[in-house]
Amino acid sequence: MKLKHSKPTFLHALLISGLFALPLYIGANANASDATSIVESRQQKLKELGKAMKTINQQLKSDSPELSLIQQQARLLSKHAAELPQWFPLGTGQDAGLDTDALNTIWSQPNDFTARAKDFQLASLALSQKADKAELATLMKNLKEVKDSCSGCHKTFRADD
Repeated sequence: MKLKHSKPTFLHALLISGLFALPLYIGANANASDATSIVESRQQKLKELGKAMKTINQQLKSDSPELSLIQQQARLLSKHAAELPQWFPLGTGQDAGLDTDALNTIWSQPNDFTARAKDFQLASLALSQKADKAELATLMKNLKEVKDSCSGCHKTFRADD
């Protein structure tokens, strides 16, 4: 017995293309969801960086700075600084329709962004090392270097608030 094949119709083609397109649509939504959570995580970590710098600054201006708190916050800065470039994967910027202050120059000028991130990493590491050695006299200078590296990056890679 021979089966008779009918010629594909427009309806068949539409149905088949829809079946192939469905996983792409679902994948696009999953990626958008992933990108949103990446941005939210990044924003949380950046707030932690700001809070750590503020805490260190307040402690250094205090009459009796709490060394262990300074050391803890300096280590957090150094740890996050080393991870920072990984917080900005492609597709997590404003061009992806996400609510972020990260400018597209992060991805269009990756070498400059990486260099600025490295400056931040080195400044944060120096601060952490001085804190671990309890060299409080020089920490304010090191903290200023960390702040300056943040500001330098923000000028090019962050939208004004």
